[in-house]
Amino acid sequence: MISVIIPVYNSENTIEKCVRSLKDQTCGDFEVIAVDDGSSDKSMEVYTDCTEGDDRFRLLRNEKKGVSSARNTGIRAAKGEWLFFLDSDDWLEKDSFKVLLAMAKQNNSDITAMEYVKEFNGVTEKHEFYREPKRWSGDEMTEFIRASLIPQTGIGMSTSKLIRRSLLVDNDIYYSEELSAAEDAELMVRCCSKAGSASYIPYYGYRYMIGTGSAVRSFREDYADRYIKSLSKIEEFISSDDKLNGLKETYYSCVLYHLLLCVVNYSFHPDRPGDPRTQVSDFKNLIKRPIFARALKHVHLGDFSMTRKITLILIKLKMYRLVRLVALYRQRQLRRQ
Repeated sequence: MISVIIPVYNSENTIEKCVRSLKDQTCGDFEVIAVDDGSSDKSMEVYTDCTEGDDRFRLLRNEKKGVSSARNTGIRAAKGEWLFFLDSDDWLEKDSFKVLLAMAKQNNSDITAMEYVKEFNGVTEKHEFYREPKRWSGDEMTEFIRASLIPQTGIGMSTSKLIRRSLLVDNDIYYSEELSAAEDAELMVRCCSKAGSASYIPYYGYRYMIGTGSAVRSFREDYADRYIKSLSKIEEFISSDDKLNGLKETYYSCVLYHLLLCVVNYSFHPDRPGDPRTQVSDFKNLIKRPIFARALKHVHLGDFSMTRKITLILIKLKMYRLVRLVALYRQRQLRRQ
């Protein structure tokens, strides 16, 4: 029934827990396609050892082409009616597949989402989209597509969901392999736009582990460029379909959400080179880039938490030194977690 796709890259410390959580599933009608993306550690040895004798588990090689390519390799090899994307450092509660399949069958949904728990350094945080089960179909699907553009909903994540395999394959929907950030959000917008119906259940079945070296924690020189590339591709897709033009304002809020990530994880990251004056100057240049400049003309403060509202107001007021102080405070919070 389910094809589980796991891209694996240097996950020797987490892959066993990930696999064990699959073997413990109360619904056992699944296959697992692990795609090695050129690991240089003992990930594949650990995977082979803990799956030996269980023919539901397969292993494919991808030679370090990136997570998007690895997932595409898995999609093309999958045989199940449903796809489930699982990262090699994450794991599942034992009833996850049972709960998702029951909901998918009950509502005949193309996409079925469940909740997730984020964990970093032993601190857990429950995500919440809705408190009760929900279904979308027909004209209501526009709201589901809109939800995929709002990072806070979790719908833009390709993990923690059952997705009908034919929805992707028949519509030639695959991960854009030239993207290396927010690639799942870009795929989910296209995926949701083709779905006939979708469901959600507030079951906390997915455990999302945030590592100390993850993209959302560490400084990268190309951080902003990577997200701009993905956001531009989403804008291109929305603009190509007249039915999606009504989502432009939501898209602008999505861009601003990622601008705020850039504030903390890029422009004013403690590991970023340069003195405060240089960082402020570089930030001014960043928000002049067309994608951010357009979005800053469409600020809807109601789409953001109080801290993010304050940061956006400071940006609009050109109080960039205060923006820097907010970013440094946020970084200290993250490092204490």
